[in-house]
Amino acid sequence: MVSENLMAVIMLPLLALMSIIGYHVLIPGEIREYNIKIPPHKFIVGFWPFMVSATFVYLLVQSQATIVNFLGIKVNSDYTSYIMMIEGDMVAHFQTLATPLLTYLNSFVYLIIFPFMVIFTFEILIFTRNVKALEEFTIAFIIIFLTALPFDIFFPVTVPGHVLQGVSPLFYELSPIIDQGVRVVDPFLDNDFPSLHSALSTLVLIIIVFKTNLTRYKIFVVIFTIAILFSTLYLGTNWITSLIAGIILGNISYFGAVKYREKVLLKYLYIPKTKKNAEELCRSTRGTSIEYYGSEINRIGHSLTTNEDPIGLVTSLNNMLIVLSDICANMPDEERRGTCELLKKINEEKLISNKINLINIILGKISSQQIKKKKNIIDIMNPPATIAAFFGFLILEMLNIFPTKYNKDVICLILALLIFFIVFVITRKKL
Repeated sequence: MVSENLMAVIMLPLLALMSIIGYHVLIPGEIREYNIKIPPHKFIVGFWPFMVSATFVYLLVQSQATIVNFLGIKVNSDYTSYIMMIEGDMVAHFQTLATPLLTYLNSFVYLIIFPFMVIFTFEILIFTRNVKALEEFTIAFIIIFLTALPFDIFFPVTVPGHVLQGVSPLFYELSPIIDQGVRVVDPFLDNDFPSLHSALSTLVLIIIVFKTNLTRYKIFVVIFTIAILFSTLYLGTNWITSLIAGIILGNISYFGAVKYREKVLLKYLYIPKTKKNAEELCRSTRGTSIEYYGSEINRIGHSLTTNEDPIGLVTSLNNMLIVLSDICANMPDEERRGTCELLKKINEEKLISNKINLINIILGKISSQQIKKKKNIIDIMNPPATIAAFFGFLILEMLNIFPTKYNKDVICLILALLIFFIVFVITRKKL
């Protein structure tokens, strides 16, 4: 049991160290300098849905053995023979080059570089604030894992190193720690089709090469994608058929993510977020001069969730923009400037998802401004006015300057209220 966890104990600090090095070497200096100015919580708030969803699906697939045991699924078939019929012993040719040094290098690429490249791609898309590419990468990542899961359960294919004559399981023989660590998620070493190494490497390659302008990381990804694909065959962990199937899966997942990204994110992320922000704005504007507009925003926000028709969705968004423009017109000059600039950006934006993103920023901005303005008990009391009135009341009580026929306490109270009002007006004007 110790060896099963030892591989993770060794890998995690190493991957963390590589991520730190990658941040300083592979991310341009101007982006690093800009990110220093951004509070960490803004990164978390902005990007947590992508990281959480990807992590959840990854853990789901890694819990395959637990799921199979829990559901009592029994699969007695083995489809390895069909793969052997298709390609024979072609994969054996890759081990004719085998040397101890090459085995160690390929094992490092397979075990360390591959997970680093997948994790760091998430990180670099976040740090460069390439939201569209991050969305596509996350959706494609999820598609790959959810597609591979039923194949792993119902169509087991054993790795060539354990069934093909002339091919040694070089990777698993390297150390008992590696063999036991891999068997935690793949007990029988039969999750070989399609190859997740080739699928995810292909996805990373497409995203980085075609969706970013990070020259150094592009070079890194191209070189090590080739190295990862080679290592899977050299180490006896993948069939050529599995590798090709993984490359096809990576491409299909990417193009599926590109095609359905906007529709998926609108339904499951952006519109629910808009509805929540609209409700928050409605609450924050109660008792203010723009309470009516807050109610209208809330009504439109709820209507977005029932609009399946794209035309109806656009109409609702336009109605929301009209109300937001009215709110903007009723805001003080210093608060209006930033909001109005965002409204102009929305009108220039073509994509609905980007429009909704900007609308959510405006809704959050207005809500926070209104919350600050909300009159709680401290605001109503106005500390300077309250303190002045209190001490004024005490001083007037002690002076005994009022005729005895009048009630001194009532006069002192009235004068204290007058002091409160005067100081209140003065301090409000300064604010």
